[in-house]
Order: sequence, then structure tokens, then C-alpha cells
Amino acid sequence: MRVGVTVNFLYSFFSSGSPQTVLSVAEVLRITGHEVILINIEDKARTWWDDVTGLKDSWTVVHESDLSASPLDCVIEVG
Repeated sequence: MRVGVTVNFLYSFFSSGSPQTVLSVAEVLRITGHEVILINIEDKARTWWDDVTGLKDSWTVVHESDLSASPLDCVIEVG
């Protein structure tokens, strides 16, 4: 199943619980066999948190404005 998880690439990865929740949920979904897409809901130019850029290559990221080209089976919103 293709699952999208919303993410806000803003400020530090450690500035709130939301970034940690996003990656925790996404990793659980991925290890259970799902294809996980992170959906960037903020600035299209920001593609990752500045302090954990090493994780960037491990995940597929799509901006919310580009979702029509990639249909998903399920979307989980983390706010």
C-alpha cells in the first residue's frame, strides 16, 4: 500500500514532537511493508530539517502541490 505521511520541514528536527512522530510513524509503516511517501505541507523549497539532512536520502518526499501525479492509498496527517 502507498501511504503518505504529512510533514512540516520547518526549523529543527528537535524543535517539537511532530518531526519525531512523523519519522516514527513512517518507519513503522515502512518496516511493515508499505511504500511511504512524506508529504511536505510547507514551503516547497524546504526539503528537510537542517539538523538531520543525513536522513534525507532515505525517504521519498513530495510537496502537497505535486500529489496529483502520485496517487496514494492512505494519508496520515501528523499536525
